[in-house]
Amino acid sequence: MNEATSQVSVRWTKNLQFVGLDADKRSLVLDGLPKAGGEGTGFRPMQLLLIALAGCTAMDVASILRKQRQDLTALEVFVSGHRVKEHPRIIRSTDRYSFTSLFSEIMSRYSLARPSLRPV
Repeated sequence: MNEATSQVSVRWTKNLQFVGLDADKRSLVLDGLPKAGGEGTGFRPMQLLLIALAGCTAMDVASILRKQRQDLTALEVFVSGHRVKEHPRIIRSTDRYSFTSLFSEIMSRYSLARPSLRPV
């Protein structure tokens, strides 16, 4: 598979529980809250969107610092989002696509530690 191509799938197990799989057969559990009919045994999809954002930007920061030969001893990214509550959640339409807003606001905070204070 081309490195620029990603392929994942989800397999329903019961109620609102699914197992997400990537092309290399790594897995994670997704589940809804009990009040929504799930059992709360896994990540909720909106949490995974925020985790993906945090992970992507953290990898960018780590990669940039490594290319600049900056030592990194710790890096943590905190992401929170305010969900859109109104329906419909469409923010823009074109002839072919509708774009839906799941979050009205997303905030990121980065915490990193380096052994030296060299300018980045």
